[in-house]
Amino acid sequence: MFKHFSTLLVAFAIATGCGTAHSVTLSMVPSSQTISTTEAQVNLFISELGDFMAPALGAFDVEITYDNSIVSLSSASFGTWLGQSMQTVTESAASVQLIEVSLEPTDFLNDLQPGNFLLATLHFKGVGVGTSEVGFSSVVLSDALGNEILNPALEPASIVVESVVPVPASVWLFGSGLLGLVGIARSK
Repeated sequence: MFKHFSTLLVAFAIATGCGTAHSVTLSMVPSSQTISTTEAQVNLFISELGDFMAPALGAFDVEITYDNSIVSLSSASFGTWLGQSMQTVTESAASVQLIEVSLEPTDFLNDLQPGNFLLATLHFKGVGVGTSEVGFSSVVLSDALGNEILNPALEPASIVVESVVPVPASVWLFGSGLLGLVGIARSK
């Protein structure tokens, strides 16, 4: 229910304004990283907005895709630069949709936001060996007035998982072998 309401709010915010051609970039940082069984953190940044002036970001609806045979999403969190807002995270098998709509007035957002800031942070865990592209499936952005920000430049990321040998399983195997050797030594 909340997902549909949030989507309607973003659509309304965009429909009430006329599209504008701000040149902005959505980028994932770091652009590439290699992990084994540890977690990878990918930060979603927006840049090239007004620096403490218009245009400020008022809402976004971003769907991010990844290869779920290589990584799984552990968590997603939002930045603080849209002030008081409505936020939703919707996960599916190989994607996550992030929606945030600011409830703040335009002047507040213009004064609050720098030209570049963090929109969200995603944490992934390695589940298979290989390379997963972390990319954009769909992107809808609107400024603080509800005008759509058209054609943002998109900079995806990739996560390389080298090994997913579970450490606890190998420790158990080593420990049981060691206990077996101790048992044999004691019986002699």
